[in-house]
Amino acid sequence: METRAQGRIRLTKEGELLTEGSSSDRISNLPEDVLHHIISFLPIQSIAQTSILSKRWSHLWASLPILDFSDLKQREVEFVNTVLRHRDENSNIKVFRVKGDLSSSCLYNCIDQAVKYRVEKLKLDVSLTDKYFFGDKSGLLSLFNCDSLRSLKLAARYSSYAWQRPLSSQQFPISLSYYVVATSGVHTLRTLCLTSMKFLDSTSELDLFSASSFPSLEKLRLENCIGITHLKITCPKIKDVHIVRMFLNCLDISGMRLESLEITHAFEGYLQGSRVNILAPNLQSFYWGSISSTEESSITSFPTLKTCHLVCSQAIMDMSMAQTAIVMSMAKTIVNLLCSSSQVQNLCIVDGYLRILSRIYFEGGLPYSFMELKTLQIFVDCLNKAVIPGLACLFKTSRILHTLSIYIWHRVLVNDSTRYWENEAQNMSHFLRHLKVVNIHHYPYVIDENVITFAKFLLQHGEGLQEMLFNVRDSKGWEDKISLLKELPWANGDVKISFSVRRRKSVQCSRGSLEHLLLSKSRLLWLLLLNFPMRATERNRIFFLFGK
Repeated sequence: METRAQGRIRLTKEGELLTEGSSSDRISNLPEDVLHHIISFLPIQSIAQTSILSKRWSHLWASLPILDFSDLKQREVEFVNTVLRHRDENSNIKVFRVKGDLSSSCLYNCIDQAVKYRVEKLKLDVSLTDKYFFGDKSGLLSLFNCDSLRSLKLAARYSSYAWQRPLSSQQFPISLSYYVVATSGVHTLRTLCLTSMKFLDSTSELDLFSASSFPSLEKLRLENCIGITHLKITCPKIKDVHIVRMFLNCLDISGMRLESLEITHAFEGYLQGSRVNILAPNLQSFYWGSISSTEESSITSFPTLKTCHLVCSQAIMDMSMAQTAIVMSMAKTIVNLLCSSSQVQNLCIVDGYLRILSRIYFEGGLPYSFMELKTLQIFVDCLNKAVIPGLACLFKTSRILHTLSIYIWHRVLVNDSTRYWENEAQNMSHFLRHLKVVNIHHYPYVIDENVITFAKFLLQHGEGLQEMLFNVRDSKGWEDKISLLKELPWANGDVKISFSVRRRKSVQCSRGSLEHLLLSKSRLLWLLLLNFPMRATERNRIFFLFGK
């Protein structure tokens, strides 16, 4: 017969077992992939601390498929090596990210370890701390030989000693053609992003981005890379291409599946023999941000285009328009771009290109019509005679435009556009009949009379106009202007006209935000000093004074 003391002991043990079971079956009994997903939202250091909870959690940490070492400090480099050394041999890595200051040897070690565990997505954004390093041709060989790799994003630059190096040696050296020929891993790659790379091989003679080299590539981004003068992209499955801050002479892109294309500051300048060829019949999004022109351009039509951005710097464009030959070359390029984008639904164009259209003004409009254009965004420095003829060209060929948005940054002292708009009213009949909404973003503090003149023209001739909104910086004087506009005879008496004041968001400057602001200023100063020619002694003196 059980005594009272023995009963108490038995009940205590049963309670402990029950408590243990209830505390472990909530989370610890979840499937391993679910637990991996939950803890992947934690910082990598916090995930490492969970390994002391139990053997189960220790195994979870050693087999974590997502390793994110973002914002890595110099002193934490050994932590990455420790994590990789104690990893379960049979666990693969799906995502591996490293961002921070690393030496080239540590970078290569991370790559070798990631390849060892059959990484699928690899993102390396590192600043190299090597003072004397000029590339290792075989350093990335194991990476391109990894047949499990699906996504590679590599951005490597020099940090601590960058100011001692010329611009041509600040990029990370890479021999892409050597890796393509010597390996087979690139055949499985779907995403490739290379930033601040220096191509060591003569890529102008090689067809790197083709069906034989990257048959599965869907997304390609090349940014701030040097060593390539002739870039040719013919990958059969390519869908997304971004070419940013390159020094190209020739660009050839051909992709039947290409849907998104960005070309920003891609060309070195107007060079004899330079050309651009684009074949993308299924393109849906197009961004052209290059101020330079090419001697030849062959851009086929984009029948399914939905969004098009034609962007450039007006100040740089004015400098480039000094020579007539360059102006005519730019004009040919911009006309070809607009012609190929004639089926676009949403178009954004800036001041510089309107100035070119004004220089080659077409009296009856452009030699083609935007038959599908519904939304037009225009960014101008000021609404003057330098851009108004270019605007008229667009309006005459935008036959079914629904919404027009104009952003104006400065005012013009002389109002000389009244007679011009009235003379062009008949040629804009389709535009004025279908236009429904007009948004005018007026940022000068003083009202520009050319803007008011343009608004009067639209109100008096816009038969289909329904709404006109002025978004202004200061309300001073606008109530009187709106009242005067309402007294005019309108083509459509039901137009709703109003204005709103652009409010600035209040900024609360806490200690953290102040430190962030100072950090941003220090980065800005650093960039300015790196690009401003001066002797090393002068630069060091400025760094010393700024540090104090």
